[in-house]
Amino acid sequence: MIYTTSRCEQVQNVLYWEMTKAPPSPSRAGRLSQTDWSTIVDLYEFGDKNQRQLAQHFGVSSSAIQKGLKKRGAIKGRRVGEHPALIHLKRELNLKWRAKRAAEAAAFERMNERTAFVAALTEMLLRADDNGTLDQLGPLFSDLRRGL
Repeated sequence: MIYTTSRCEQVQNVLYWEMTKAPPSPSRAGRLSQTDWSTIVDLYEFGDKNQRQLAQHFGVSSSAIQKGLKKRGAIKGRRVGEHPALIHLKRELNLKWRAKRAAEAAAFERMNERTAFVAALTEMLLRADDNGTLDQLGPLFSDLRRGL
């Protein structure tokens, strides 16, 4: 399977990679910005990093990270199902499922049309047989030509 990503997904992947790998933004006297805290909460709730790793990455103490996460109501691993890679996979599978369902619906519709055509053909042949004449088959053959 060839894996292709849209431009938006590529940007999202780059941003996520930068979020997890980039050095912390400079902050004054060890205080973290709101952007830093947003990143910390995301990494913690996605389950990518623990409190010690976050403290090392952002250059603050583990207790500062612990207090900040508690203040913001962060729970480790709460958003594991929202991880960008999983979100992309779910979206891709959903699109494939919808395409498959649409193809099945189209095939079912074609089958219904053919069944109706065969039923009409059978009815006309039986009527012609009952009357003993083939004159009624003219419209049937023009329908047959259009249907095929």
